Amino acid sequence: SHPHADHHLGILRLLAERSAICNSPLILMAPRDLFDFLNEYHEPEIRRSFLAVDCFDMLHDGRCGNPMAGKLYDLLGITSCVSIPVAHCKRSFAVVIDGTSFGRLSYSGDCRPSNRFA
Repeated sequence: SHPHADHHLGILRLLAERSAICNSPLILMAPRDLFDFLNEYHEPEIRRSFLAVDCFDMLHDGRCGNPMAGKLYDLLGITSCVSIPVAHCKRSFAVVIDGTSFGRLSYSGDCRPSNRFA
């Protein structure tokens, strides 16, 4: 994802709706800007609704970079999760996840074509 209002507000809405029906926190991988935004939001339900994994910690298969990354691997049963800086706006990332039940998952959001992501 990246630091644009549509993504910030969309995640905020998703977390609010999810916290109304589920008490367990979601592991959320995003740029630090998004976590700063969510932490400034003054609803305790929102701040308790996620566990943060910073995209910068996942640039090189960040299993060791963030304790939540290990939890992400364990809960999803994946073998690799790498964030990739992409051309869109400052601090924009794509993600490639290997080891899912259906193979490789790649997501880029709104980015322009990228050799690093291809």
